[in-house]
Amino acid sequence: MYVCVCTAVTERQIQDAVAGGVQSMRDLREALGIVDTCGRCAQCALECLTEGLGRHPCAAECESACYDPATADNRLNA
Repeated sequence: MYVCVCTAVTERQIQDAVAGGVQSMRDLREALGIVDTCGRCAQCALECLTEGLGRHPCAAECESACYDPATADNRLNA
């Protein structure tokens, strides 16, 4: 499934990035360019990242409250 249409990033690519060491939205943005254009993929990308990291699904809700897709700034993880 496509997560980010702007950069043609798929759920599989996010899973591969996590397997390769991506740990945060900032890492994901740097690795795949996700969320840089319009930001509409931020929530789905965060859910894929959270799932890939093996966290509890509700962690995505907590992190999304601190994530501002308009500035592509993840305040939880520097």
